[in-house]
Amino acid sequence: VLACSMQNGAAVVRLANSADKVFRASGDQGLYAQPMMVQDGKVMGRARVELEADEAEPDDADGTTQPLRARSLAECSVYLNLRNYPVQGRKQSITTEEADVVVQYECRNEGAATRTFTFRISKADMAATSGDGPIQYSAGDTPSELIDAGQFFSFAEGFAKQTPASLDGLDRDEGIVALNVIERAAAFMDEVIKFIPAGQETMPDDAFFTAMGKRARDEQPAGRWSRTRLSAIAGAYRKLADSFRNHAHQRGWLYG
Repeated sequence: VLACSMQNGAAVVRLANSADKVFRASGDQGLYAQPMMVQDGKVMGRARVELEADEAEPDDADGTTQPLRARSLAECSVYLNLRNYPVQGRKQSITTEEADVVVQYECRNEGAATRTFTFRISKADMAATSGDGPIQYSAGDTPSELIDAGQFFSFAEGFAKQTPASLDGLDRDEGIVALNVIERAAAFMDEVIKFIPAGQETMPDDAFFTAMGKRARDEQPAGRWSRTRLSAIAGAYRKLADSFRNHAHQRGWLYG
């Protein structure tokens, strides 16, 4: 079982496998791995994704009247989760235009009316972020317009803090969960760094445009938001993720 909830303005994910060993992490839901997938609420293996939010981000960037610019389906999912629209309450439709893919979600949560959110993703971004392999929230260097640096940082830290030091002693299900957790931590931290303009060292103030993100900024020492520090953290997460993926391949947990 994997459940996601909002606690004190932060998204908290609880992951438990068949052996009832639990990892906890902050972030979105919808884990992806090959060959085992837990994506868009569909169960493949012995894991399941659920979202229950006690506190949701406001719908400040509406999406119900004008399409929102997204960079991947994964980013759309995070945005909707933060607004308390779980996967189970969504119906997705995709249409293709000349340059963009238009993704529409009919969303509802318990006791609320149905709302429709529309996102535009460029065909190039859609192609680059789809398929097998580690999760990507975007393929280029452009920062998100939907999720801010502080939110991505909170997710990255939460996942990383609950990642085991190695896969030794874990069975396949446990190892796949651990791999997903650290790969998402690395992907989230990559997104944080994209908010720092090229050639600059310090995160600009306008990288924090949500209440949750501003809280995350204020809770960290100022030096934490430098390119040097964030790049070091991202590199450490990615190194561990690559180690886990190699380990998983060697043990026959992954194919391809």
